[in-house]
Amino acid sequence: MTLRISILLFFISSSSFSQFTLAQFEGGEDSLKAYIERNLKPYKELNTILQLRIDSTGKVTEADILNSTDYEVDEAILKMANEMPNSIPAIQGRQQISSIRMVPIQFEMSMVYTAVEQNPSFPGGREAMDDFFNLNMGVYEPKSKNTKTAMIRFTVLEDGKTCCTIFFNETPKLIEEQILKALNKMPLWNPGKQNNRLVKVFFTMPVKYVVP
Repeated sequence: MTLRISILLFFISSSSFSQFTLAQFEGGEDSLKAYIERNLKPYKELNTILQLRIDSTGKVTEADILNSTDYEVDEAILKMANEMPNSIPAIQGRQQISSIRMVPIQFEMSMVYTAVEQNPSFPGGREAMDDFFNLNMGVYEPKSKNTKTAMIRFTVLEDGKTCCTIFFNETPKLIEEQILKALNKMPLWNPGKQNNRLVKVFFTMPVKYVVP
């Protein structure tokens, strides 16, 4: 995954801009790039603009996405932005001021495999995964006549974390939320391998639920 990042800054102030120092991430732009790469792992090519409102103490008080990508990626970007450590605030004259920082972000994705020599696996195997969902979903009753199936796909990353869940069929919003909450509680997976290297792999599976 390759990250390209450029920075634009605007200031919230009614006075002259003749003498000012730009707000900057602690450690500079290389540190900002590293922070984004560590905390944002989209599942597809990404070209978006993140707008940050930074107050006079350096804290991010508001984050917005100016060109939305999709809901899940947007939520991941906003979560990353809102958890960002304090920046060095903008300074005009000798006074720290609030500013708006525009961060265009481009991700060029490394390949996500659909088939690999060694598939990713849930710790303990499929039976353990079924038990996990039955325990954490709280909505599946095998004998119910109202049982439905949600088909989902997510990405298993090289470190065993999962991300980027997609629902392939129409699923009630409440059920989607319950499935996503369960996925967030999952332990680390055994990652997939290709040519003896850990790689990203798409994983598709059914999740059964009972219609409320």
